[in-house]
Amino acid sequence: MDNLVQIHKNALPTELCSHIIDLFEESNKQQEGIAGGGINKNIKDSVDLMILDEIDNPEWKYIYDYIRENLLGNLEMEGWTFEDSQIGVYNTEQLLKLISIMDNDISVSLTKSGEKAISLKVSDSSSVMNYMLSDVSVINEPPNLKHIPEFEISIDVNQTFINKFIAAKDALGEAENFTVLTDGVDTKLIINYASVNTNRVTIPVTTPRVADINQVSFSANLFKEVLSANKECESATLEVSSEGLSRITFKIDDYTSTYHLVAVQDVD
Repeated sequence: MDNLVQIHKNALPTELCSHIIDLFEESNKQQEGIAGGGINKNIKDSVDLMILDEIDNPEWKYIYDYIRENLLGNLEMEGWTFEDSQIGVYNTEQLLKLISIMDNDISVSLTKSGEKAISLKVSDSSSVMNYMLSDVSVINEPPNLKHIPEFEISIDVNQTFINKFIAAKDALGEAENFTVLTDGVDTKLIINYASVNTNRVTIPVTTPRVADINQVSFSANLFKEVLSANKECESATLEVSSEGLSRITFKIDDYTSTYHLVAVQDVD
């Protein structure tokens, strides 16, 4: 938090990053960075470009959609007593960090102004935390999955798989993707796969359902984030479609989380 810049290595393909830089440098809509109270170079000395200001540009629209739609998650909870509300959390990472300082047993309540949710109040046996909510109108609506294809491959995910994938991705820091290869009988999941020799890790998998489909690759960075967020889950299912979509489903106690990953371009 020293400079409010967070780095996620290899989150986007190298070629896309280079293209974004070129578009940024060519744009005539650059502006001086604005802090909370306006332009203050002692706080923020930067040149900014709001992507939404360029959304009519097809190239920026593609980049915007690419970043938004590569990962889509859904969470359903049972036995959760909370009033029906639509709440806006603009910075989920900050909220999680604040909750992490609380005890395991917490109570959550909602503060409203009329029908509008204003803040969350989280308390444990000794502490109280208030988190200000965002107006839902400033948060982009998640894209709808208009077509859910058939998932020809199903892979069992357990604690051993989760730990091995995370450790392998950390060891192969520059690896951007993982690839699922199958001949309809044997299936391999390979981090940093390529047709030429590369540093790579092959993780053994169990496939209750399998079919002979072409290789398909997904973001190893995003998949690692999904696994890390659900490390306490003892078992899950990863499903892969030849149409370029994967779905991973976790069931933990009284909640179910589901994520969809969009395939990246085939690796050479």
